[in-house]
Amino acid sequence: MYEEISKEMLPTPAKSHYTFNLRDLSKVHLGICACQKKSMDTAEDLARCWAHECHRVFFDRLVTKDDQNWFRTKISEVLKENFKKDWKALVKVEPLVWCDFMPNAQYYSQVEDPPSLVDVLNQLLSDYNDIAKRRMDLVLFMSAAQHV
Repeated sequence: MYEEISKEMLPTPAKSHYTFNLRDLSKVHLGICACQKKSMDTAEDLARCWAHECHRVFFDRLVTKDDQNWFRTKISEVLKENFKKDWKALVKVEPLVWCDFMPNAQYYSQVEDPPSLVDVLNQLLSDYNDIAKRRMDLVLFMSAAQHV
């Protein structure tokens, strides 16, 4: 995926932040390394984690719908080619989010109930605001929760 995005998504004056380097590739690998054996029982779990990390590192930088659609198509192709899995068959719950702070997760794993993610983050924010000297009055919604 890194090779494809580096080759196709080149920086332009309107997209000067489209500079991808090996640090981005290492971020994908670090995210996968955050998993434990319990969070990756199957090859499908590895593929889902890889897809999540690619979205987090690469997709989040893409600013146009055309670029985002290109990414979705490309990640589907890479999943088919390397993991022999179709996106729709692999990803049962969207948005695809992995984290380690959900109530029943003791390790980095997929969030099975994404709408509850916002509730958990709001509760954590409330707990923080109860003890902090300076409150963070934030409004959390799904798109923001995906990027925590």
